[in-house]
Amino acid sequence: RSASQFAAVRICQATDNVLQLGIAFLGIAAIAMTIGEHETAARLWGAGTHFGAPWPIFYQAFTAIIEASRTALGDRHDELLAEGAALDVDAAIALAATLTVEP
Repeated sequence: RSASQFAAVRICQATDNVLQLGIAFLGIAAIAMTIGEHETAARLWGAGTHFGAPWPIFYQAFTAIIEASRTALGDRHDELLAEGAALDVDAAIALAATLTVEP
């Protein structure tokens, strides 16, 4: 897990900073994609875009990552995005907490 991304999520949640919360989840989605957790990545991307639309600079940075997820998941990708968008903050945090990243 990326400790800084999880810290960002907790700070955003505590301060009701929804826009930054979305960006934090997009960062965790990128980590999930990088380690091959395509379904989790798509759900977290859905959650991230639900909590706050990504700024253009972030969207550009994450486009290749989300497109790789779309390719890996095929038709299921949009379904998983919708599932993620339906998550509340606590459920999205719980989903992100399932990721294990070895240093």
